[in-house]
Amino acid sequence: MEMGERLRRKQKEVFLLCWTGYFLTYFGRLNLSVAMNAMALEFASGAAVIGLTGSVFFWVYAVGKLVNGYAGDYLDNRHQVFFGLMVSGAANVAIGFVHNIWIIILLWAVNGFAQSAIWCNMISLIAHWFYEEQHAGAAVWLSTSMVGGTLAGWGICGLIIRAASWQWVFLIPGFALILFALLWKTYVKNTAVEAGFTDFQSVRVMKPSAAFLEHTDSSSGIGNRLGKFILASGLIWIILACLAQGVIKDGIGLWGPTMIQDIYGVDAGTASFLLLFIPVMNFMGITLVGMIQRKRLLKEETLVVIMMVLSVFILAGLRVFMGKSLAAGVLLLGGVSAVMYGVNTILLGVFPLRFARANRASFVSGLLDFCSYVAAGLSSVFSGLVIQLGLGWNSVFLVWLALTVMGIGALGVFGWKYKAQTGR
Repeated sequence: MEMGERLRRKQKEVFLLCWTGYFLTYFGRLNLSVAMNAMALEFASGAAVIGLTGSVFFWVYAVGKLVNGYAGDYLDNRHQVFFGLMVSGAANVAIGFVHNIWIIILLWAVNGFAQSAIWCNMISLIAHWFYEEQHAGAAVWLSTSMVGGTLAGWGICGLIIRAASWQWVFLIPGFALILFALLWKTYVKNTAVEAGFTDFQSVRVMKPSAAFLEHTDSSSGIGNRLGKFILASGLIWIILACLAQGVIKDGIGLWGPTMIQDIYGVDAGTASFLLLFIPVMNFMGITLVGMIQRKRLLKEETLVVIMMVLSVFILAGLRVFMGKSLAAGVLLLGGVSAVMYGVNTILLGVFPLRFARANRASFVSGLLDFCSYVAAGLSSVFSGLVIQLGLGWNSVFLVWLALTVMGIGALGVFGWKYKAQTGR
């Protein structure tokens, strides 16, 4: 078999393993949303305390994204992903045997840090295994693993909680993650060169400091250099857009089943199955972005703005129709989730790979995810308090609407500055 064919087969294998690994992280993350009501009853905790469990995950995950994203540009990406999968699985399994909510919150924080090592290092693996012109397509299709993981997290866990106690909602995903981590360790190499493709070169990689030496003082500290890099590259405006999509995308992922239960009075299992429609919509959103990107119909910046404008209209519809019709409520939730998954694919998948030449793909991915999940963590506590105070879900939708408008403005500024600097 000639070298080109062997490389293509190995690329497919690496991609499939990355896809499956990230699919399983959602299985071991969204299981919490299915178990939340049962846990609140067992531990006699209010919605705010259970919401704190999700918030702690987001905050630790966010900090971990920053740490692991930066480390991923220097350490072995394969080992980082193995660490994330194995520790995440162990934390899920441990929760199945614990009967104290505060220990569960601690273990869920461990799960958050472990999972934070996975996506940014997979983005670096894509950069190491695929040619530069393949990067955007690989990142878009890797994002579909979020949809599969959401289906597993809500659908399979919905079946589990109907048939068994909430503990099994953590035990089954946990063991699945541990077994896959061992498979990952066996079959994945860090780069195509390590795997024996000695002539492979995806991009011309520069030293990190050389990539933005023009904008930094090499004698300054790491924080100062990275701060100047963020400002000079225009990432600060992308960060603001990430805040909006993070709050909405992960707000629906965490609170979706609870939202449907509260508004329409259905049980946890029914809510989870109703919301299986949303991952299908998410897949359509990601696929649409992939098609537009592949045909180069629009610049990524323009596409993100159009999608966020669309989400403004959908969120306005949620405020009007949520509570009046179960079908309309699920359809509108699915619509805004699909749009935000499409936005997420570009912001956290495609944009970071623009920095592969500077050996900064992992850091940029981690940074944008960090900002996204900090916002999502704050939103989770806010949503829990809204429920407990009886202010209604319309208050949450109003905040989502305001954040989306802010994101549109930030992307407009980014586009204007980018065109002024590059003439494109």
